[in-house]
Amino acid sequence: MLRGILKDPKWLEASGRISSTVANLIRKMEKIGFRPMLGIKNGVIKAVGIKTRVKDIPTALFQELKEKTEKLLNKGKKIRVAITHGDNLEGAQKLKEMIERDLKNTEVAFINLIDNVIGVLVGPNALVLAWAEA
Repeated sequence: MLRGILKDPKWLEASGRISSTVANLIRKMEKIGFRPMLGIKNGVIKAVGIKTRVKDIPTALFQELKEKTEKLLNKGKKIRVAITHGDNLEGAQKLKEMIERDLKNTEVAFINLIDNVIGVLVGPNALVLAWAEA
């Protein structure tokens, strides 16, 4: 499964992927603690949900991982995680520390930079989290 959160929608807006109206709506939502979450649905990257009452992107992604893997972890299954960031190593490290500290049987396989093709769309400070049963 894959989930990502953008720091600023201006890069999607500049590329024409979203309208200025949608970008402004996202900015207003973030100011009051709502974070739109991107994911892959039917092979297409799109909005898949909204995290509420979260102070930052690493916390929002950690909560999503915890919710989505709870049943597997309760069965003793192992989870392997990959973290990708848009020049946000601090956020990626914070997310890694939260996972290693609070989720048993979960391994962070690697942290890397978002490639240029995706990076120009999501912009700096974006974080993407992918996971699968190991």
